[in-house]
Order: sequence, then C-alpha cells, then structure tokens
Amino acid sequence: MSLGQRLIDACRRRDLSLAAACRAAGLKYSTLHAQISNDRAIPFESVDRIATALNIPVGYFSETRPSINILATPDATDEQRKTAEDTAEGLIIKVAQDLEPAMQISTDEILDWLITNEGRLINHEWFLEHVDLFHIAKPGDPAPVPFRIGSKSLAARYLNLLDKNQYDNVVGTFDPGFVRKLVEAHLQAAQQRYMITDMIIDEVIDGRRVSGTYRRILAPVVTPDGIPLMLLYSKLTKVTAR
Repeated sequence: MSLGQRLIDACRRRDLSLAAACRAAGLKYSTLHAQISNDRAIPFESVDRIATALNIPVGYFSETRPSINILATPDATDEQRKTAEDTAEGLIIKVAQDLEPAMQISTDEILDWLITNEGRLINHEWFLEHVDLFHIAKPGDPAPVPFRIGSKSLAARYLNLLDKNQYDNVVGTFDPGFVRKLVEAHLQAAQQRYMITDMIIDEVIDGRRVSGTYRRILAPVVTPDGIPLMLLYSKLTKVTAR
C-alpha cells in the first residue's frame, strides 16, 4: 500500500475525510491531494502533522512496513497454491490486527484533547463518532437528554442506542435507581473540568442481559456556537451479553 493510500485509510478509520484531516493538521488539502493523486513525494512534515491530527504514531505510515507473500513451488498442486495464498492472507490480517491498537482511542487521548482545547468542541473530528453528547442536565430531569449519539460510542455498539429516539426507549427500561445516579453524575460533572468513573452495568436490553464494567469520562464542553453540552466517552473493560 502506498503512503498516500495509508494516509487516506487512516483518515477513514478515524471517520474523517482527507480534507477534514488536512484542516485539523493545518495543511492545504489541494496540495496533499495532488501529491497523492499524482504519486508524488509527500513531505515528512505533512505526514507528521496528519499523524498528530489523527492521534496515531507517525510510524503507522512507515513505508518499511513488511509485506507478506508466500509462494508455492513451481510444481505445487492447485490445492497447495491455494493454501499458500490463504496462509499469506491470514498473516496479512494478523499484522493488521496487531497494528489496530494504534488506531484505537484511549481515555488519555480524550483527556489530552479536553485540556488542550479547554473544553471547546473544536479539532474533535477524529473522535466525534466515539462519544455521545448530551444537553446539560438540570435538577429534576428524569434522564440525560441526548444531543448526539456517536455511531461508534459504547452506547451505540453494546446498548443499540443508535439515535436519540432509541436512547429514550432503551434508557426507559433501565432500573430507575441507575438512571437517577446517571443524572446525578451529569449534574456533578457539570461543576468540574471532567469526571472519570469506573462503572458497572447489569441490565436487560432487547431480551439480552448485558453485564460488564467500563471507564466513563464526563466533561462539560461548549460548541463553537456557544451551546453548552456534556461529553460522554466510555472505554469498555469487560462485557458479557446473553
């Protein structure tokens, strides 16, 4: 895979277009796009700035990453050739899986972003689909009110909360005590820079009992338009569903 394609692939994994990544990195999109399209050399500084914007190691884009090719002998049977191809493909998948942690988002990265941007909802495209945003809770609210559910957030992936309507329906089935504590957590977090809590969940969702533990970050943020919101990021530590 070429360096340009690796850049595009990394942006895609972060749910970003190349243009959005260039904006976050302070690069001119037309220049980088032309370099990739015309197979021209891409300056290291550009790669480094994209890596920083995407919060991944610059080594992810190394052109010295080994390729894998297993060749059958000239007199091999069709079955042996197929086995060689399957083995090579399996190793390629394994290497990709080993590299995948570099593309994951950690709680430390979210905290670094919060501190760097002072709670302003900017330069956030790289993690937007991994967090949920809520309206600021008020005393007496029956449940947190969602503003936006990230398509890859913990709620979306494990609780099937894919949009605001589903959130209301699913959370309405939770234990009232759990929901009350959730509102209290939102109220408490609104008075702090951020709040980190290790959580336990044990609820029946769509006929399945979902049990597990996760680490939760709640942090008040403000959109460029001045709308105050509560950011929620959860990192799974253990889950079972049956």
